[in-house]
Amino acid sequence: MGREPLGPPPGGGPPRPGEPGAPLAPDEPGGPAWPERVERQIRNLKQIAAALGVLALLALGIALWALASDDDEDDSGTRVSSARVARIDDRVDRLERKLDDVPSENDTADLKGDLEGKADTADVDKLRDEVDKLRAAVDDLGDGDDAAQAVDQLSQRVDELEQDVQDLQEQQQP
Repeated sequence: MGREPLGPPPGGGPPRPGEPGAPLAPDEPGGPAWPERVERQIRNLKQIAAALGVLALLALGIALWALASDDDEDDSGTRVSSARVARIDDRVDRLERKLDDVPSENDTADLKGDLEGKADTADVDKLRDEVDKLRAAVDDLGDGDDAAQAVDQLSQRVDELEQDVQDLQEQQQP
């Protein structure tokens, strides 16, 4: 009985990729090209980080320049000094006070109504003539003290009315 010859080991042939003991592909982690690939990627990342750093510094410089130039320029009148604001505020206050002093339309209409009921210069002259006539008539009748006193009182009242008319006319003129 003889022995049979030994055949190839079980599993036959070299190990396949992915099996333990199989040689690794050049791009696979741990493969022969892996360290070079990692170094290349790290170098690319360093270059990208450097470019981003330069861009960030450039943006910071532009922002600082814009802030500094804002303080120097007036932006065509958008900034106003506090002294100018105070002057405008004072002017508004003065105008408000003047507005409070102006009579309203109702006040003017009321004053016109009051003046229409008052005697004018012609009425005062007419009354003066009547008083003069009355005085002359009293003088013709005699020297009665009561009559003379009454005429004097009437004359005084006429003078007061004349003064009131003049005052009203002066107030009516602007």
